Amino acid sequence: MGRSATVGRRPVVAVMTAFDTYQIGLVRGVVGVLSPRRIPLIVLTLDPQVDHLPSSLCCLLRHGAPQGVLATDYTRPEHGEELRGLLTELDLPAVHIAANDPGATCVRADNVDAMTMVMRHLLDECGVRRPAMIRGLAHVVDHAERERVLRSELAARGLPVDEGLFVDGQARHDIAAKAIRDLLRRRTDLDAVVATDDSAAIVAMEAVTERGLRVPEDVVVTGFDNYPTGALTWPGVTTVDQNLEEQGRTAARLLLARIAGEAADEHVLVPCTLVVRGSTRPVDPDRTGRAMAARAMAAAARTRAVHQDVQLSMSRALLACRGLSEIGDVLLSFGTRLGLRRCFLAASTEPSAHAATTPDCAVGGEGAGPHPLSRLVTVLRDDALLPVPEATFSSHELLPEHLHEELDGDLLVCQPLSLVDRNLGHLLLEQAMDAVPIAEGLRTDLSRVLSYFLGRQELQAHAETLERLVAERQARLRSEVETRQRTEEELQRANDALEQLVLADGLTQIANRVAFQRMMGRHWRAMRREGTELALAMIDVDHFKAFNDRYGHLTGDDALKTVARCLAEAARRPHDLACRYGGEEFVLLLPGSGTEAATIVVERFRTALGKAAIPHDASPTAPVVTVSVGIAVTRGRETDQPEDLLKAADEALYRAKSAGRDRVVQVTVPPLAAAGSDPAAAGSDPAASVPAPRPWSRRSGSSPTSAASRSAPG
Repeated sequence: MGRSATVGRRPVVAVMTAFDTYQIGLVRGVVGVLSPRRIPLIVLTLDPQVDHLPSSLCCLLRHGAPQGVLATDYTRPEHGEELRGLLTELDLPAVHIAANDPGATCVRADNVDAMTMVMRHLLDECGVRRPAMIRGLAHVVDHAERERVLRSELAARGLPVDEGLFVDGQARHDIAAKAIRDLLRRRTDLDAVVATDDSAAIVAMEAVTERGLRVPEDVVVTGFDNYPTGALTWPGVTTVDQNLEEQGRTAARLLLARIAGEAADEHVLVPCTLVVRGSTRPVDPDRTGRAMAARAMAAAARTRAVHQDVQLSMSRALLACRGLSEIGDVLLSFGTRLGLRRCFLAASTEPSAHAATTPDCAVGGEGAGPHPLSRLVTVLRDDALLPVPEATFSSHELLPEHLHEELDGDLLVCQPLSLVDRNLGHLLLEQAMDAVPIAEGLRTDLSRVLSYFLGRQELQAHAETLERLVAERQARLRSEVETRQRTEEELQRANDALEQLVLADGLTQIANRVAFQRMMGRHWRAMRREGTELALAMIDVDHFKAFNDRYGHLTGDDALKTVARCLAEAARRPHDLACRYGGEEFVLLLPGSGTEAATIVVERFRTALGKAAIPHDASPTAPVVTVSVGIAVTRGRETDQPEDLLKAADEALYRAKSAGRDRVVQVTVPPLAAAGSDPAAAGSDPAASVPAPRPWSRRSGSSPTSAASRSAPG
């Protein structure tokens, strides 16, 4: 990297949309061909949220002297157009996987033959006559071919093509789930669902069974890709194995031929295999076979569940870091349990407003400006943290000079880190190929962490700059009061912004725990001084882990934002405080409020949340997101502390959850109670519990308004 003619081995660069199950299958095949030849592979992933190719990729191709490029399909068509233009400009040998570009060397699965096998199985063996289809990405040739084959096989048998049974999944789990559920609400006369990927097939099976239909007796379901998750469902998903490793091996061999100047086939199709499972064929009644299959599925599911728990714990630990230096400790503690062998985290020294390109590394021109600079934050190798050098390095080199030998290994995955078009740095990692992929989750978490700390550093640097300017101008222009006042106002705004950053929750933008603790102390003193009441409500989102497991952490983040918005809107008085206490827990601090007033605010919040109607199919309590609430009210004795009120509200919350969730329990902190006594027995007023709502009906579509919210005042 910037050293091609001196040291190290020239790499092959693989450009991919992500580094997940699909890409890992391809990389296994590529590494199997390159490794014996001592050719390193660097996989660089693209950010689907950014319009242009990342500057790190453009710099790497322009200045890193790679031998050649392997490229997969693209979530955004403009990424493919820019990369093809850059490869032509640089005259780099390239092979495209899952593409069909005229004049280019391409390798892809034989989708026509594969989809023909799927349709013959459905139409001729399963007797399907009215199939629905969940489409993929319209610009991806594989997805388009699969739809064309489905239509042609129906036509060849004289069967009509019902356009009303075609929905768009866009290769996204959440979009596919909504599309198939909307279709099943309109129609149930279909007898099959054909999906262009296994993830869409799995959500289709869930949607079909939710409508009271059976798989495969009433509706058969097929996927595509043969991902491990398809074998972990019951029944297993009938799918197509694309032979990804063979695609990777073929692409690597063709690229080596092109690098050597040899003739190479322009288009190579790799045969696929139809994998028939229980989603299209009734499960074998043999109990022994079923028991063995169930045990195998359970073992695989346990392994994935353990990895997911570790990933979730690592995500929480990363978001709780108080400084960049703590990131390495988290990666060391959790990453090695997830097969993380090497990890290099680099932060941009000048996070720009745009994460795409810089003048020197932009698509379409060399430019003359300096390369963007990075500095290492974490170096993890062989289950140990290594010293981090202070020196900066050009971002196109990926690592500083003394670590260049790390780029000569068999495989490193490079992920640009960005947030809202903001260039933050990059992550280089090597993970065991048989482990559950963690690259995409790490990209998201580390982008958030870097955004927070780099943003805070920028604000601090800006504040320091303003302070210096104020001092200089005061020394030179003491008579110009107006100028000085404007500068001081700018400094105050910067300090206010920094203070707001400290007191606001990074995800939901309402107050955080630090702000809560400050305001709790302030209102506690006011209550003692004025003899008023103080109410505290603790709120917990019901079954939130199940929500994240079902919909993913990004959707979980959106749900927490909605809960926070409803909570903030309910707290209308100037001194009321809505706060995210941690994870899925929130609190309401209501000075000058008794039990009745606090209940009104809480029910106002629950009503707003009910109207938001966030779907929660994994909840045993309700089909939408609900909350449990504990309310505690006190006037405070001389011996009481704020922690007593917090403990009482927490106990009320525990009772609400124990009583079935989706309810409110109120307690009054007793005026006289022995230290350490049971809160349920102490005091003159027993805890009051708002009646639980009637049982939810998953078919009736009833409103999430509880009996409590109907009877509460306000």
